[in-house]
Amino acid sequence: MEFLEFYLQGQRFGVNVAKIRQLMPYHNKLVTRMVGAHQFILGTLLWQGHSIPLIDLNLALGNPAKEQDDDTTRIVLVTEFNGSVNGFLVDGVNRIHRVNWNQMQPAGSFLGQFQAPINSTVTIDNHDILLVDLEHVNGEITPTVKSAEIQKDHRDLAEMRKNPEEVHLLLAEDSVTVQAVVLDTLGSAGFTQVSSCDNGGSAFARIQSIKQMAEEQNRPVSDFLDLIITDIEMPQMDGLTLCKRVKSELGIDIPVIIFSSLVNEAMSAKCKSVNADANVSKADTVGLIQTVDQLLKAA
Repeated sequence: MEFLEFYLQGQRFGVNVAKIRQLMPYHNKLVTRMVGAHQFILGTLLWQGHSIPLIDLNLALGNPAKEQDDDTTRIVLVTEFNGSVNGFLVDGVNRIHRVNWNQMQPAGSFLGQFQAPINSTVTIDNHDILLVDLEHVNGEITPTVKSAEIQKDHRDLAEMRKNPEEVHLLLAEDSVTVQAVVLDTLGSAGFTQVSSCDNGGSAFARIQSIKQMAEEQNRPVSDFLDLIITDIEMPQMDGLTLCKRVKSELGIDIPVIIFSSLVNEAMSAKCKSVNADANVSKADTVGLIQTVDQLLKAA
């Protein structure tokens, strides 16, 4: 994967290049101030003829705000994910790095206890770079990934071979915020037996152990695991590789849903290339439940 290294107050951070549409020089005079806006929002700015929110990443990460008239080298990262375009103000950018997903390390429980918007780290030239969870930042302002209340009596469950409460799901998602939303939505739909992993490597290891247990008991894997939901961008192993290895290397024929903030035609083609059964935008939690239901009926 490729990530852009940027800095805030001298600290090095990163963000996946796939989320970035453009880098723009920051000019304070071009920002339209908003009365009553969230504390992280500096205002709006024009991008390709549209007004987009400008979010101060210093404030979002707990740093003190810079002076409003300090334009020196500051850059706006224009991003698009989950169907939303936003500008994120940073102090400056360094360069793009290309690394393997297995070089990325989960943020871990230490950072998690502070609810920091960091989902992974990577070491470059003996320096740790923190990968910012922009979905977490967005979720604190105007959530695009929201829990959905799913009423079971409004769904056609007749053709499912198991009741939702009997279905075993595995969720691989590195964003604490998104993971909580998905677990809440699945729970409201009756799916209460859900295991979760915060990176692709641990998800693959868990699936390997499930396969081994099934073989030892001479039972099908589907007795222990019915469906996998996975993000794409994760430390240790990305979701596309996870899907490919589950299907081809382990030979496990259970449905895999790619649940990503980067759903477009190119990404859909990549999902098909690894034999994923479906791909759903993180902004569409209702669609996720509908897709789970459909795949379980077809299983």
